[in-house]
Formats: sequence, structure tokens, C-alpha cells
Amino acid sequence: MNRKKRRKAPKSNDNQRTRQKKCLEKLRRKILMPSNDIEIVMDDESYFTLDGSNSYGNDYFYSYEGLEPPENVKYLFRSKFPPKVMVWLAISNRGISQPFITSSGLAINSKIYIKECINKKLIKFLKKFHSDQNFIFWPDLASSHYANDTLAEFERLNIKIVPKDSNPPNVPQLRPIERFWATLKRNVYRNGWTAKSVQDLVKRIETELKKIPLQSCQNLMRGLKTKIRKAADRGALSLID
Repeated sequence: MNRKKRRKAPKSNDNQRTRQKKCLEKLRRKILMPSNDIEIVMDDESYFTLDGSNSYGNDYFYSYEGLEPPENVKYLFRSKFPPKVMVWLAISNRGISQPFITSSGLAINSKIYIKECINKKLIKFLKKFHSDQNFIFWPDLASSHYANDTLAEFERLNIKIVPKDSNPPNVPQLRPIERFWATLKRNVYRNGWTAKSVQDLVKRIETELKKIPLQSCQNLMRGLKTKIRKAADRGALSLID
């Protein structure tokens, strides 16, 4: 008998697993067939605090033996309601869109999503990097992304999207943008960096975004269609390693 470490995986209920299987089959057979070379564009939003308390990379610190570290290094002090900013952006294997950054107190409903994310950021990204129209936009299942007015705007702008009934729920392992956030947060809070203000944090995020090389995006998106086919055949958990 061999002792093996358990792997972390998103918890899905029976209904989600059934929907995952159906959606993955539709993605594989109707949208992302091996025979086509269509490229995937996806978006997402994530939250950043001033001190990086929501960043995994800030859970550890280094110290020398026999030398007591300062309190601000040894302890990760957390406010009950820390100031945060929300960052939205889109990525593909061709690059990164300009971000939409706002106070976390602003709810991203369909009107804000259309105005700030689609019309001001996404459409410019698509015109710059995907003017050949050989792409499909894969949003997450947030209600603002599939609201009627949002879908109407996608149609008006001729942005092809993954239909809601083909979008599998709760499969972050198929969304490379999740790993993109982890990399960005690690860079933002490198060496225990903390922001003195929201403006300080926004400037830092924008600076670190500009440093991310195109190759990082290409590496993240590489093999995504193959992973979708594997997940359709063997289940979403087969991608957890």
C-alpha cells in the first residue's frame, strides 16, 4: 500500500457534475473541434487587498535562526473589512487586455459590465489582437455576463461567445486565467510589499501587468482544447494533478 497526498479540487454537487459533462461534450463537439483553429479569449475578475492578505504567496516569510523578525513580518494582520479593489481583464494566447480597476464596493452588474468592460476594454483588445475574427469569447457564469442586455451587446458587436448551455460550471482547472491571477498577485506582493493606499495598489497592479510577457499568456493557454477533450472523456477531475 502506497501513501499518497490528497489533491485539492473544486467541490461539485451531482447537478454540477451532470452539467459539466453535458457542457464539455457540447464544447468539444460543436465549438472547439480539433479540426478548427479557433482561439479562445476569456475574462475574469479578482480582488486585491492593500496588504495582500488574500494572496497565497504572502502566507510565508523568511527569517534567520536566532533573530526575531518584526511584528509586521511575523504576523499577517487582517482587518475585518480591508480596503480592496476589483480588477477585470481578458486574456488570450495573443496578450492581455487593459484592466478595469474599481473599488470593491461597486457591484458589477450588466450595465457596468457592458460599459466599462466590454465597450471600453474588451472590444479594443479584440480589434488589436483578434481582428481576423477567428476567436470565441469564453466568459465565466456570472449573471452579468449572460444577462439579456449583455447578450444583445455581444450580438451587436459581433462577438461570438460560448453559449450558457455549453459553459461548464465550477471547473477552474479549465480556466487558465485563474493561474494568471495567482501569478499577478505573487508579483504584486513580492517580498512582502504592501500598499499605503488604494491609489498605491492600483499603480502597482498596472505596473506589474505591463511586465507580464506574452509568452506567459501563450504558456497558460497552450493545450486548452486538449484539456477540454480530456475532461469531456474522463471527467473534470482528471485534469487535477
